[in-house]
Amino acid sequence: DAAASEVTRAFAASLKVVRSHAALLEHTGAAPDPSEDGTEGRAGERHD
Repeated sequence: DAAASEVTRAFAASLKVVRSHAALLEHTGAAPDPSEDGTEGRAGERHD
């Protein structure tokens, strides 16, 4: 189904942007280290 594959592609692209942005924030020290906050796993380990 073309519509489903387009949604999947858009979701994957947005997820890549979110992950790279989170990695940048973590690298610059602007975001707290996820390991200190027990509420979230690292990016890529979540299963929604």
